[in-house]
Amino acid sequence: MPRAERLLVAGAVLGAILAVVGLRPPADPFPFDAVAVIGDTVVPVSAYQRALSARQQDQPDVTLGEAERTEVLSRVIDEALLVRHGVALGLAHTDPRARALMVTAVLDLWAAEARDAAGAPDEATLRAFYEAHPARFTMAPRVSVQAWWFQGPHAATRAEQVKSALQAGEVVTSDPAVLPLPEGPVRSQTLVNYLGVDTLAAVQAAPDGVASGPYALAGAHVLFAGTRTESDAPAPLATVLPAVEEAWRKEREEQNARAHLDRLRTEFGVEIREEAL
Repeated sequence: MPRAERLLVAGAVLGAILAVVGLRPPADPFPFDAVAVIGDTVVPVSAYQRALSARQQDQPDVTLGEAERTEVLSRVIDEALLVRHGVALGLAHTDPRARALMVTAVLDLWAAEARDAAGAPDEATLRAFYEAHPARFTMAPRVSVQAWWFQGPHAATRAEQVKSALQAGEVVTSDPAVLPLPEGPVRSQTLVNYLGVDTLAAVQAAPDGVASGPYALAGAHVLFAGTRTESDAPAPLATVLPAVEEAWRKEREEQNARAHLDRLRTEFGVEIREEAL
C-alpha cells in the first residue's frame, strides 16, 4: 500500500479507536471531566460511568462499594492502555480483526452523523424517493398452486399413480379438496399459512407446473404444482413505506460516508502505483 494511502487509513483507524473507547486529547493537565489521564490522553468520567453501569447490570444484587468501583476504574485504565499500545504496535494495519473493527466503527459514526443530519423524512420526500427508484420496490413474486387431494386407505398409492400420470401428460382426477387454497397468484407468505414452511419450500423448488409430493396435509395426501409469477410493477407505496424510508436513510448514510472519504483523500493525498494493478 502506498505511504500516502497508509497515512489515510492510519488516520481513520486512530480516530475510530479513540471514538470507540471514548478517549480524546486533554485540553489541560487534568480536565474537570476526566477520571484519569494517561500520557496525553484523557479517560473521561463518562467512560468510567458506562463501565460502572455495565458492572451493575451484570451483578444487579451487588452494591458497588469503593473496592468494586476501584476495580472497575482499574479495568477502564487497563483497556485504555491496551488501546494505546495496540496503536503503537500498528495492529490497526497488521491485524485484520482490529482493522475491520476500526473501519466499522468509523462507518457507524458517519452513519449516525448522517441520520442526525437527515432527521425524519416527510411523506413527500419518501414519495419522491420511491418514484425515483421504482425498481427497488417491485412487488414480490407470487405463486399459483394447483392441488390434487387423496383420502382413504390407499391415498398414498393413488397419489403416486396420479403423479406418474401427470408426468405423462394424462388427464387425472382426485378427491374433493380438504383445505381450500387461495385462488390465483398470491404471495408466498400467504401460502405458508396453508402449506407450512417446509412443504411450500419443496413446492417452490420444483419446476413450474410440475407436480411434487405427495405431502401429508390435513389428514390427506396431496400433490402440489406451483407456478411463479414475476412482476416488474412497483408495490403500492403504502405497503413498502418502511422499506422506502430505510433505503432513503441508507442512501443518505452512503453519501455522507463518500463525502468524508473524498475529503480524506484530498487532505492526505492518495498515490496509486498503476503498474501494480
